[in-house]
Parts: sequence; structure tokens; C-alpha cells
Amino acid sequence: MTDRRVQGLLARLHELRPYAKTAEDIACNVNWLVSEGCHTWFHDSGSLGAALGPGDYAEFISGLAGRCPHTALGFSMHAYTVRGLWPVLSESQQAFLRARIEGEGALLGALNDPNLYFIRPSGLDFGSFPLRARPAEDGSGGYRLSGTKKFVSLEPFVSYLPLYALAEEKGGQKRIVILLIDKNRDSVIRAEDWDSIAMGGTFSNSLSFEDAYIPQERVIYEGAGAFSETALLAYWYRLSKASVYLGMARLAMEQAETACRSQKVPHTGRSLAFFPGVQFTLAEMVVLVETSLSQIARLCTLMDGCMQKPADAAARDRETNVCSLVTMQYVLKASESVVNLAMKIAGVSSLSSGHTLSSLYTDVKAGQFHAPQPDIAAELIAKDKLGIVPVRSRWV
Repeated sequence: MTDRRVQGLLARLHELRPYAKTAEDIACNVNWLVSEGCHTWFHDSGSLGAALGPGDYAEFISGLAGRCPHTALGFSMHAYTVRGLWPVLSESQQAFLRARIEGEGALLGALNDPNLYFIRPSGLDFGSFPLRARPAEDGSGGYRLSGTKKFVSLEPFVSYLPLYALAEEKGGQKRIVILLIDKNRDSVIRAEDWDSIAMGGTFSNSLSFEDAYIPQERVIYEGAGAFSETALLAYWYRLSKASVYLGMARLAMEQAETACRSQKVPHTGRSLAFFPGVQFTLAEMVVLVETSLSQIARLCTLMDGCMQKPADAAARDRETNVCSLVTMQYVLKASESVVNLAMKIAGVSSLSSGHTLSSLYTDVKAGQFHAPQPDIAAELIAKDKLGIVPVRSRWV
């Protein structure tokens, strides 16, 4: 049964601005979601209820994407980061973020750097790592942070940003630390550099740091297992992407159905819906959407079980890991096919700059660039099946 919060919200999605792209429209949508308390649904709260499970999470994000893909993709970065990071936080850190999220309406940027899950920490190069940290000289337990975090979705609306940084100790030893950045306090340099023809409304700008001081209380993790402790983040990340693109595929199919019923075939007086070629194309779209739904449901079931395991066991859960890779790749590819088929039905009018399908056609192209990209994902899936190397040792 769907969470009542999700049911109620999905019934009122018409209040969101559809297919928002401008800063004003995205701000309106983000503010509406926050005013409805949606940003609090991803951590356990005694007063506000339990965090959404994978199934309800996927339904919420895909429903949101069916109304506004840009809003959904950006908001899902807050959602999956809170959902996946919460078990790693100490009680004091949870209390800190709970107060900011629930009391101030704060949004988090995405922690995940998907490529890091395929590189061993020993293979990381300090000089080329985008974010570098060194222990503060005063011995306070804090760090000095330098570097750039690119592609921060909904950057103008994000208040806090957890991130991985490569720390080098005095003896030359390296380790990954997780730091929580307060965007309004930590000497952050903003660059409004997001200039993409796909998903432009996510405003995924860059944030840079020059020897910024991060106090010890905002050091989330500095042990040896930063990746294994946050393994669930990878699964939530892939579920988020799959859910967004499923919503886009559904929106494309709605457009195709509307065209089938409203557009007439010249000289026949009959709508497109009565012609076999159109019916075959629509049926192909239905198959792609339904199989995407089934694949996401499979991943949600595995994630439900994985979340009951200790963090290190979750990181070694090959079935969930591979399923999350398969699900993301399948749904992203299927969504692009559905959009193409919808445009085939709608015809040349779908190329109009104001047509929903022309926007979907551009935005769905972003799917092939979400890490891990298709060729890398295929390699990882095949190697796991053949037992050649463990998934997490791709570059070894």
C-alpha cells in the first residue's frame, strides 16, 4: 500500500508548474514541495513519520517527474542523499540535520560521486582528485578543504552539501573523508556554469573551495570504509535516476495517447487510434514502460532486504548491486525509446519548441551521461556474471 503522504501529494501534483525550466518556475516548485513537507520524508522523524521505503520513494519521484522532470531530478538528489546517508550519521549529526531540514526547510546537495564506487582508495591520485582535504593545523579535528564540486543539482536552493574529499595525512597516507558543507558559511565560491541543453532547469552549478575550514562537528566520516559504509547511497542514486526517467516515459506515453485520440488522419475522418501502425507503436511503448516498472519493483524488493543488513554486508550484496545497475541502464534506455516512439505517433508537430515531446526529446538524452555510463555499466555487469573481478575493483 502506498504511503498516505505520497498518495495525497500525487493527487495534487497539478498545483506544480508543469515542465518548469526557468529559475522562477523551478523556485516555485521547490518552495511548494518544501511547504508540503516533502523534503522531510527521507529520514525517520517521530513527529513526521518514518522515511519512505524504496517502493514509495520510486512512486513519489516518478510521479513528480511526470509533472516536471527538472524539478524531480533536482529534488531527488536531496531525497536520496538524506535517505542513504542517514544511517551513517551520528546521533548528534542527525539531530543537527533534522533541525535544519524540518525547522528551516533546508535541502541537501547530492553526496554521491558515482565513479568512486569503481576505484579502490589505494588507487586514488591526490593531485587529480577534485576535492582535497588536509587536517587543520590547530589539531581541532577539522579539515581544510580545497577543490571543486561540479554538477550540484538545484544548487541555488541547496543549503548543505555532503561530499567526499581525499585527505592526505602527514605521512603520505590517503583516505576518503566525508564532510558536510554549510553553503552559507564555509567560504564557498559559486559558479553559475550550468549550460546544458538537457535538464537545464536543474541548475547544476559548481561550488569551489579554497582552504575552507570545516569544523570537526561536520566531519561525517573519516574511517577506512567511507565507500562501504555508504554503499546504500549507490542503490538510492540508481533508483532515483530510474524513477525520474520512468516518469518521463510515462509523460511521453500520455502525449502519444492524446495524439492518438485527437489527431485525424487526412481524408478518413478517423483518429490515429484506429490505425494498426499507430496501435503497434503504442503497444511497444506500453511494453517498455511496464517492463521498466517491473524492473524497478525488483530493485525495490532487493533494497528492502539490503537495508536490513549491516553496512559492510550491504556493500557486498552483489545481487542488489547488479540489479541496481541493470535497472538504471534499462529504464534510461527504455525511456529514450518511448520518447522517440511518441514523437513518431505525434508527427512533425512534436518538433515544435513549445511541445512537451520536444522538451522530453532533449532532456531524455541526459540519461546516457549519468554515471556509470552504458559501456562501463555493461562491463561491470558482465564481469560480475563471469566472476572475472569484483564489481568494486573495476580498475585493478
